[in-house]
Amino acid sequence: MTDILISDMRRLVKGLGNAGGLMTPSVYDTAQVLRHAPLTEDVSKGVSWLIEQQRADGGWGDVFGPQARDVPRLAAMLT
Repeated sequence: MTDILISDMRRLVKGLGNAGGLMTPSVYDTAQVLRHAPLTEDVSKGVSWLIEQQRADGGWGDVFGPQARDVPRLAAMLT
C-alpha cells in the first residue's frame, strides 16, 4: 500500500510543472511536514533548508507581501 501511494505521489509531483502548473518550495509547507516527521537525516536537511530561507530581518516569506509572512514565520518557528 505504501509503495503505491509513494508511486502515485511521485507521478503527481512530476507533472506539476507541466500544462500550466508550477510548484515552488514553500517555507510553510516544509515546516508543517517537518513538525510531524520522525527525526531522521532527511528532517535535519529540511530544517537546514528552512534556516537557509530565513531573511536578515528574522522572518520568512516574500518581503513584498508582509501580511503573508506571518504564517510561514510561525510555522517555521514551531518546527
